[in-house]
Amino acid sequence: MKVTLKNIVDAQESFTTLLKKNIPFRATYRLSKLIMELNKEMEAYEKVKGELFKKYGEEIEIEGQKMLEIKKDKMNIFMADNNDLLAEEITLAYEPMFIEDLVSIKEGKEEEDVISVKDMIALKMFFKSKEEIVVEDKSKEEIK
Repeated sequence: MKVTLKNIVDAQESFTTLLKKNIPFRATYRLSKLIMELNKEMEAYEKVKGELFKKYGEEIEIEGQKMLEIKKDKMNIFMADNNDLLAEEITLAYEPMFIEDLVSIKEGKEEEDVISVKDMIALKMFFKSKEEIVVEDKSKEEIK
């Protein structure tokens, strides 16, 4: 599966939220493997982003804490370099799983509210829906 660093950055918080949900063990296992892979990419991104801060920033002190702040005259070039970095394409050893696989069955009743709309938007590329496949198949049949 191919994604960009921006896709990974945008999905981080939503994956954290998702892992707090009560989902089936098989889905948890697959997501855990994916998240370990995503974390490696995030570590590399954060390291390079830190180098960008050093290159375009200046050290400031706020309430006794030293930090790097991007110089105003360097902000545009920093943003351009960071956007180039975020556009980097990554190949993951992961195939999107069905969103329906995240639903837990308890006492013969499906648990609802597994994931919020906001989180689903951030995670959409990492999942597929069985309903989409059915709709797609019906569309192909209508074309024939």
